[in-house]
Amino acid sequence: MTAPTTPTTPPARRLDFQVRTLLPDDQEFVFSSWLKSNLNGSGVGYDKMPPETYFHWHHQILESLMCDGLVAWVMAHAPEDPRFIYGWMCGQMTVRADDGISPIVHFVYVKKNFRRLGVATALLELFGVNSEVALIATHRTAAGDQVLAGMRAV
Repeated sequence: MTAPTTPTTPPARRLDFQVRTLLPDDQEFVFSSWLKSNLNGSGVGYDKMPPETYFHWHHQILESLMCDGLVAWVMAHAPEDPRFIYGWMCGQMTVRADDGISPIVHFVYVKKNFRRLGVATALLELFGVNSEVALIATHRTAAGDQVLAGMRAV
């Protein structure tokens, strides 16, 4: 029997994947995965809100992000099939008051079967997130907090 894995333990192996931008065919998956993950994992009580209220307003947030040319969408997919998505990230850059630049990460999602294989970490690193960069996150989940804790511990 092996010891349980802690959030700061690096993945035993990394999943090989490629990245591409969001395509129109990806939108249904992104809406579904973001809305359900945020509803169940944010810990802020969305699950106690009437479902029609939560889904209506958060769907509008996603629609506005998809229409914003400053927002980047990165899809991690199987090397042999760009339609087989392991996970994705949505974010943008912001200029700080000190003229530095910081990433704003709106959401990172990885399918359950592909978690703890370095996908979320690699997407965040691709976006410039590391232990020395100030990060702004507009949506937080317990799973996302574990990924960030692992990155900060390195």
